[in-house]
Amino acid sequence: MTARCGFIPHEDFYRPTTHPIHFAADSSDKIFRLSCRAVLFFYRTGTANLSTNHDKEATRSVIYRDNLFLNARFQEAVQAAHDQDWQTFEKYSFYDAKMMEDLLYKCEHLMPLEIKCRYALQHYYSHGDHSPIIRKYVRRAKIIRPDNWRDALPESVRDIEMFTVYRGGIGSIERAPLSISWSLSYDVAEWFAHRSELFYRCPCHVY
Repeated sequence: MTARCGFIPHEDFYRPTTHPIHFAADSSDKIFRLSCRAVLFFYRTGTANLSTNHDKEATRSVIYRDNLFLNARFQEAVQAAHDQDWQTFEKYSFYDAKMMEDLLYKCEHLMPLEIKCRYALQHYYSHGDHSPIIRKYVRRAKIIRPDNWRDALPESVRDIEMFTVYRGGIGSIERAPLSISWSLSYDVAEWFAHRSELFYRCPCHVY
């Protein structure tokens, strides 16, 4: 039989009921095996959707971010969370903020609050500030604040109970107190305000 590519004439795939097609694989177990192979073929190549529930997220749940290396790290971290082995969890999860975000969503119910806050703080400055769940645990991180936390402040405000901070952004002033990142420098806040204006094309503010 000669293989052809391109347009297939109607008469090649339409067959009236008076001319039934007889398959060689007429036993039930052969048909089952062929069906399984077809599912595996289309699933692996992504050339067909065999189920309405088979969406992109379902595929990612099989191979994390479509990357075998990251998938291995992700699965090791998930197992470590089940085992409450936080040293191993940190070893396999410390890849980027996106991986930590996904692990927090998946393992949130397994992780003590102190652990979630610690990892949220570690990833907040590496693009984790865009993640709702990382911001959530950064806001709760006061519970793990050390007694000498003031030592980390700039010397100019270390011993002052009240001082002025600034923030640049595009949000309303009413939402500013909910924000996390602030600066002692007005110039720094102004720079971030203008950067936001450039990216989002809307009025900026310095709070």
